[in-house]
Amino acid sequence: MKMLNKKCINSAFRFAVKPCCTLLSLLLLLTGCAAGRDTAPVSRTGLYFDTAVEITIYGMEEARANELLSECMDLAAHYDRDLFSAYVPTSLLSSLNRDCVLSVTHASDPDFLRLLEMSLDLERETDGAFSPCLGGLSMIWNFTGDPPGPVPPADEIRQALTHTDSSTIRIAEGAGQLLSFDALPEAGDFTFMTADDPGAAAGSDPVFTAADDPGAAAGSDPAAGGDDGFLITLTDVGLMLDLGGIAKGFAADRIKDRLLEAGVTSAIINLGGNVLLVGSKPDGSDFRVGIRDLESAADAGGTEHITRTVTLSDRSVVTSGTYERYFEEDGVRYHHILDPATGYPADSGLVSVTIISADSATGDALATACLVLGQQKGQALIERLPGTEALFIAADGTETRTAGFPAE
Repeated sequence: MKMLNKKCINSAFRFAVKPCCTLLSLLLLLTGCAAGRDTAPVSRTGLYFDTAVEITIYGMEEARANELLSECMDLAAHYDRDLFSAYVPTSLLSSLNRDCVLSVTHASDPDFLRLLEMSLDLERETDGAFSPCLGGLSMIWNFTGDPPGPVPPADEIRQALTHTDSSTIRIAEGAGQLLSFDALPEAGDFTFMTADDPGAAAGSDPVFTAADDPGAAAGSDPAAGGDDGFLITLTDVGLMLDLGGIAKGFAADRIKDRLLEAGVTSAIINLGGNVLLVGSKPDGSDFRVGIRDLESAADAGGTEHITRTVTLSDRSVVTSGTYERYFEEDGVRYHHILDPATGYPADSGLVSVTIISADSATGDALATACLVLGQQKGQALIERLPGTEALFIAADGTETRTAGFPAE
């Protein structure tokens, strides 16, 4: 079977995607927190990560709140389009997938490395049930196409599975000593050069050179590498990273960091099913978060059906379901949450998992992992993670909660 030409991948992704707002798995019930004593809540909406983004700030003067909301939307755009999108050809993720190498220095944005490190840690924590290495599989399943599908041939799935090994990802310092993932930099600047760039050897493979290396071009920019830099390399040229199972949560966490830095004490960040609470309501009481029955919503054409609520402050609530994105073929529904072990949609008996955690990125990845693992293994995973709770909903409607999941 032919391997896909990586130079064509971004173009294929770009034209296959039809932007849409996936069903929000959480509906915030904000009765009693419409405003602080002197200020009304200020909200802003946008469309990033192929979903609706809404941020609301409470208890802050309107002009200042609007300034912050503009910054937050800029952050969402940055994390989506500049860093983590598999569909934007100029994003860092697309560059790494295409060229199999990415040079990083300490000059600016460290977040690509941070999320890559976190993804690999969570892959180990979940025994592979969450994987950032399923880009090739996701592409051949074509869940984002218009129309999505069809079901790929079995031999294509088997071939794609041979290119999902995270051990083929290398992170090296300076000229190339391999580091552990615990030694990532506090800051980084991401640049890349391909064989098509001026100065690259004719006919050479995509390469990176550091100004301090013996083979570096005279006068080359030190920011392209060197002793202070890092080099991310995909030693398997068929491997494609896909950070879609964690990027929304990571972006929500960074937006919360910015709000806290600005002195915000009450806010809600909602990235299409990832709800992150900043503090509590302006009166000091908990927010009420309604968990929507997405299966009923999907069957009813999007009609909201709140089946349960939880009261929380300063926590993340993430719901993932097998009916958020799917297609049907020959009477069988194929959903977008792939099992890294089989290459096919997960078949664990679960249709929905809700994770409550301190940060949204962890909740994002764990929700996906639990849908793959199933209720028993998923519950065992959650119960060994401090400060993390889960609600599992099976296809027959059976609900199982971890001991600390809030009562309604």
